[in-house]
Amino acid sequence: MKLKYKFRVWVPFLKKFKFPKTAHGFVNLAKNEENIFQLSSGLLDKNGLEIYEGDLVRWTFLDEYQKCFRSFISPIVFENGCFGYKNRSEIFLELSSYGNVEVVGDIFNEKSN
Repeated sequence: MKLKYKFRVWVPFLKKFKFPKTAHGFVNLAKNEENIFQLSSGLLDKNGLEIYEGDLVRWTFLDEYQKCFRSFISPIVFENGCFGYKNRSEIFLELSSYGNVEVVGDIFNEKSN
């Protein structure tokens, strides 16, 4: 049976992600309590990459006060039933609220540039 939701699973022993496509594959990965499941947001970044919980994303925005573009990197979290991030003031903002995001790594590999 095909899964209704998309997950990726961080397998610490292998130090890589697995992407279960069936319920059977999901159950097999769930047998190991050390594996960490992350849900797909269903959204894509500006380069067409799927955004998952735990991804590190670069947010680029126009600072109207200083008349320049600024960016910062934040992990994607799933809170109160939606995907988002916490800004520098630790305020939760929904992922769908802002468009110019780019996946630059994940919380396990931290490959931000």
